[in-house]
Amino acid sequence: MSEAEMKDLGDFQDEDSEQSDVSASATEASSLVTVRAGCCSFNPVSQSGKRWHQLQMITLPFVPIAALVVQNCWFMANVATHQREMQQLGRQVDGTVELGMLLTALQLERSEVAYYVFSNGTNLRNNLVDTFRKTDYILDRLHTWPKFTMVEEGVMGILGSKLRFQIKLEDLRKGINDLDDSVEQKMTWYNLITFYVMEAIIGNIKDANISSVWKLLVAYKDMIRAVEYFGIVMVEGLYFFGSGSLSQPRFVNFVVNDVLAWKSLNQSKDFVWVIKEKVENFSVQYEEFKNITDWRDLILNNVAQLVDMKIADDYYYVMVRFTDELRDLQWLLLESIREYMVMETRWSDMQVTISIIILVLVLVIAPIIIFLVRHATFSIQVFASTLTSRSVELKREKRRCDRLIYQMLPQPVALQLKKKKTVPAESYKSVSVYFSDIVGFTTLCSDSEPIQVVTLLNKLYNMFDSRIGNFDVYKVETIGDAYMVVSGVPHPNGLRHASELSNMALDLIEEAKSFEIPHRPDKSLLIRAGINSGSCVAGVVGTKMPRYCLFGDTVNVASRMESSGEAMKVHISQSTKEILDQLGGYTYEFRGYQDVKGKGSLPTFWLLTGPPHVPTSRGFKIPPAGN
Repeated sequence: MSEAEMKDLGDFQDEDSEQSDVSASATEASSLVTVRAGCCSFNPVSQSGKRWHQLQMITLPFVPIAALVVQNCWFMANVATHQREMQQLGRQVDGTVELGMLLTALQLERSEVAYYVFSNGTNLRNNLVDTFRKTDYILDRLHTWPKFTMVEEGVMGILGSKLRFQIKLEDLRKGINDLDDSVEQKMTWYNLITFYVMEAIIGNIKDANISSVWKLLVAYKDMIRAVEYFGIVMVEGLYFFGSGSLSQPRFVNFVVNDVLAWKSLNQSKDFVWVIKEKVENFSVQYEEFKNITDWRDLILNNVAQLVDMKIADDYYYVMVRFTDELRDLQWLLLESIREYMVMETRWSDMQVTISIIILVLVLVIAPIIIFLVRHATFSIQVFASTLTSRSVELKREKRRCDRLIYQMLPQPVALQLKKKKTVPAESYKSVSVYFSDIVGFTTLCSDSEPIQVVTLLNKLYNMFDSRIGNFDVYKVETIGDAYMVVSGVPHPNGLRHASELSNMALDLIEEAKSFEIPHRPDKSLLIRAGINSGSCVAGVVGTKMPRYCLFGDTVNVASRMESSGEAMKVHISQSTKEILDQLGGYTYEFRGYQDVKGKGSLPTFWLLTGPPHVPTSRGFKIPPAGN
């Protein structure tokens, strides 16, 4: 096809594109008119319309200004509420410090008493008198005795006041040396008191609906419970190693408190990442903590064994150390809560200050904004129509340019060029190239009008383009009656490139059998095709009229396969056949040796049939050579 004929065909396609763009522009302009319509519509060109538009633009800034004032007032009210919540939470947390110290002292006293009793008074890790004195000191410094709620009547006689509690505690201590007393009685008394003190601490801290701090509060409460439950577990475990086994009630008490202790500790770890990290590092920092799991399993089995006070002593030491570490984490959580409250209070003060500054600035700047809006309205009225038309025109041209670029280049390459990026040439190790042309095209052109040839090629290539969409191939270009397709470029597809092009070639040959020449329905259209596989280089050539081109011997051999082929047959090279042999499902016929410039004599083949499962409109059956 001559250059003039190709230009005529391009003009026809451009006409259709322009008509589509004009239609799109009309739609956009229509949408602009629709935006102007409504109960407050006006003509911005008329004098009354301009005045009405100016009034709207001047009135409009008052809405966000008023909204900003209301929002600042609402925000300051929320900040004030947040400050009150922080202050209330701070008082609650501070109120738990003294009770927490009392609970710790009672827990330590319980562990010392338990060890003394279970060792029958033979072993004493610390001076009990010093332990009692520390507890008494903390009791004396306790300014406010908590109000215990939901307490049994008998217990209220003990916890009714600080004085009553001190008297009952002193009575219990006097009976410590009486080893004939029941161990359960002593431990039950301590467990009961520590339980109610623990609940008083937890009850003083209300759950706060404040982001970030509620996790710390929940973790703090769980850590308090974990320390208490582990203290009871330690007493029961000490009894196990001191007596050789646990009775059924004591075993149940051990299991229940063990489950509650680990549950509370795990919940605290889940809520605060730092706690999880520190607890998991216990086994690294303290080698003796690794024995806790073994001792726990031994107690859970509850198999009677010989009394071994050395193991009891080791167990007691490790559990005391373990609970001490958990108490440190408990105080760490308390300090974290305090630090958070300090930061929140500072943040609230800063937000109030910023809100006041913003409010003052809004009231000062509002008149300036009104003046600027009035001035800008005039400019908007002048340039509105011009900007609208320019915008529509720009979008139309952009769509047209994009459409043309995507027709000339692969989309990934086109996108890189649009971003002003350099598109380097790429080397492909294994691809397949297809060429086809019309047999007797020169004679057909001499017997036809140019417009008839254009119509023929347009119809033929439309059919080809619709068929190649079923295969993993890329159409490189069409020059006159030549049709060039490649597979494996620009997206490599392994060895499938040979089968994709072979299936496509057989499909196009089969479709060409039923193709009717528009101006010569009595004449059959004959095409010939050639395929070669190998390596090539692909890249964009040119700047004013960039083209995506393929280079290499693979392209030259493929062109030779096409030019030396026969009508309605697919001529393939040895390299393509070898790949198809690996894939399987294809039949060939040896054609002979063909001379290829720079390659010498090469064996070639006729591709006869392909796999039956290939999705095409008809089966592939090509007459054997010689028919």
